[in-house]
Amino acid sequence: MAGRRVLTALATVAALTLAPVATPPSATAVSALVMGGTDQPDPEKLGDYLPDVHTTFLDPFTACSPTDCDLEGVVYPAEFWPFPQWGGLEGQKYDRSVAEGVVNLEAALRRQYLEDPDEPVVLFGASQSATVVTFVKRKLATHPEGMPAQVQIVLIGNPNRPNGGLLARFAPLTIPVLEFTGSGGTPTDAGMPTTDIAFQYDIAADFPKYPLNLFALLNSIIGIDIHGDYLLNRNGYTEAELQAAMQDPANQQIHGDTTYITIPTKRLPLLAPLRQLGVDRNATAVTEPLAALLEPTLRVLVELGYDRGAGYGRASGFGLLPRVDPVRLTTDLVTAVSTGLRDARAAAVAPSSRQGEPPGEPEPKIQQMSSAADHSDVEPAPVPERDRRRQSEPEVADDADETDDTTDQGTTQDEDDSEDASVDEPDPSDASDAEGASDEPASDAPAEPAAA
Repeated sequence: MAGRRVLTALATVAALTLAPVATPPSATAVSALVMGGTDQPDPEKLGDYLPDVHTTFLDPFTACSPTDCDLEGVVYPAEFWPFPQWGGLEGQKYDRSVAEGVVNLEAALRRQYLEDPDEPVVLFGASQSATVVTFVKRKLATHPEGMPAQVQIVLIGNPNRPNGGLLARFAPLTIPVLEFTGSGGTPTDAGMPTTDIAFQYDIAADFPKYPLNLFALLNSIIGIDIHGDYLLNRNGYTEAELQAAMQDPANQQIHGDTTYITIPTKRLPLLAPLRQLGVDRNATAVTEPLAALLEPTLRVLVELGYDRGAGYGRASGFGLLPRVDPVRLTTDLVTAVSTGLRDARAAAVAPSSRQGEPPGEPEPKIQQMSSAADHSDVEPAPVPERDRRRQSEPEVADDADETDDTTDQGTTQDEDDSEDASVDEPDPSDASDAEGASDEPASDAPAEPAAA
């Protein structure tokens, strides 16, 4: 009898020892649905595109951390008929390509919801796919059923940036033969944290408001390569410099649920032909001082083609002529000439460390040239997501607290430099439904494009 009890006790101990131990569920992972730009249909076949997007744009601004993020590429046509480099005559027209991208992205979102309704999802769009994400954001804002509740968005080179995006400038116009529609601005009232990143003078995301300003128009056209260089060469920035520029409160502003980041260009595109001529003719000793002399003044003239004081989140179509404060313009031009003389002397004295590139370029700034009325509803820059994730670490300082009123105009003044902008591509939507070019904030987005 006693022996039986001993055997029973041993069996019980063995069973408890060998039984699987229940572990508490891990924190909900984050999924990122990543799309490419025009001529980048499948992000998973673009080499290091997914990890580069993650490191450069998702980790700093979303919950998609280096150790807890599932990256998934979303495929779509990414074509723009009839341009040879973007699909040619066999490719889809722009609106149809975007419409198919909307269908595919919504399907990926539903799949995520069915797998885990509580899992946070990050959407990433670049150029044409930023337009795709714009349509999906509009849909989620009005019909969230069957979709993830926690959605964060990152856009680069967004053609639908309300003040600057080419498709927002053109709204509600369309080019029928191209099926290229001005589909209006990305909404800012959907309650989805969104980060919209653009390089100054990007032709798709920072197109001039006043295209009759030929300095601004030519500058955008000559600088078309800015639009495709957010990841490869980062438009002359090192990775560390780019991160610092994106986190700089002077380059940020908030409108509704969206944080706008505008990265100053290091060099004015308008002077690129002069600089290249110096490289080709081995005459940089002449062309570099000349370019340094002209750049500050030309930046002042180029920036007259923009209205940065209105805020990047306010819908702003094309205009004819800007309102100019003659006293301020005169002061800015005098300062620019003085700065140009100083920079030209420095470029002439200091030989270039790299052919065609003057050493010691000053830190670029975006100067506010607009004489628009005060827009006090532009909020200060937020605490970066990466800092919020690490705020428990004592060494992390909350630099974002210093951003109080610095982003009221979305820019800071530097008498030695000028402003910025950015640009991108167009998106589909019925012309009658697309957003107008008023100066009121964008809210209701145009009707979703019909699937191709």
